[in-house]
Amino acid sequence: MDRPRLRKVHRIREPHADGPRIVLYDPLGFADEVAIDAVFEPILDRLDGTRTVRQIRQSLLMSDGPAISTEDLAAFVEDLSAAGLLDDETFRDRAAAAIAEFDAAPVRAPVAPGTVFPADVGHLVRSLGRILSQPPPRIEAGASTCAVVTPDLPPSAVAPLLDATVRALPERDAVDLVVFLGTDPMPGHVPYTVCTKAYATAVGTVPVSPLVDALLERVPEAGREELRHRRAHTVEIAATYLAWVYGSAPPPALFVLVSRAAVEDQAARDRFLAALESVCAGRRPLLWGSCALSHTGPAYGVDVPADQAARSDERMLEALRTASPNRLARAARRARPPSSGAGVLSTLLELLPPGSTATAVDYRQVAPGHGIEGRVGAVGARFASP
Repeated sequence: MDRPRLRKVHRIREPHADGPRIVLYDPLGFADEVAIDAVFEPILDRLDGTRTVRQIRQSLLMSDGPAISTEDLAAFVEDLSAAGLLDDETFRDRAAAAIAEFDAAPVRAPVAPGTVFPADVGHLVRSLGRILSQPPPRIEAGASTCAVVTPDLPPSAVAPLLDATVRALPERDAVDLVVFLGTDPMPGHVPYTVCTKAYATAVGTVPVSPLVDALLERVPEAGREELRHRRAHTVEIAATYLAWVYGSAPPPALFVLVSRAAVEDQAARDRFLAALESVCAGRRPLLWGSCALSHTGPAYGVDVPADQAARSDERMLEALRTASPNRLARAARRARPPSSGAGVLSTLLELLPPGSTATAVDYRQVAPGHGIEGRVGAVGARFASP
């Protein structure tokens, strides 16, 4: 590539014995995960598609960047290309193959084991057994619960919160469908992305509701980036909990990824909400949000004190306690650092039946695990219809 361009991928800072590293992670899963010494980050900043390798090296020399020869810099760029991290033919070939594989698959394959969940399914089963199989009962006859929110984090990091939240769920025959709302890990062109496939999880498959066709007839743009579901783990985490609680015959579901644009684009949100409410009319949906609030620390590139993040999160929590979508939208606009789950939570509150109340709201600042250096505002909530 004459003028290499780095794709929009996550940069995660990690501590290391030989100095801090930056892990380049592609949430869409087209690229390999690559770790580099943090000293080379200025090179990444210059891979913007406007400069040749020689021009990048000259820019580094003029700004006290890392000392690297033209040959070594070219090899570094080639390694990034081979990993699928550059916007070039290698990436496009990888993407085309991944799209074809996803389209051909009858269900959306699980990706959480080995990342958010333990790779060993037996380990996961034992963990969920300890967290979600303790009294009180998770399912109750006559329960009025209409919505829950669980964190999109490893269950071991948020066990008490899960225990407090995933309770008093309605019986299976009292739920016509589940509407999953999970944080979209990457900015997209649309605020909502719907998956038309069933979700396979480590503990069972959650079928897709046949209502998905009617939903996409009303908002066809929500189906244009379905591939985003391929690697996004947020909905899968919640679907795993649902499959665990309801066993071999969980309710069918609508699987929706929600981006930050759902907060910022009122017209698009209103259009999607109207479509979803229309297809769910006369049915008994259970809403299930999967998200988190603030993210701070080196891994997220956010240098905000934990107590400041907690105060910002508290405004979001107060909106949940009062089940107020307007208050939550205001809190989301003020949030510093930004709340990753703002789109999920604002959408969920808008969808609550009129008169619904919060029966549980829990919050903890937790370490995300897997050696990631940072803190995450984990939230859990439960709502009951009148």
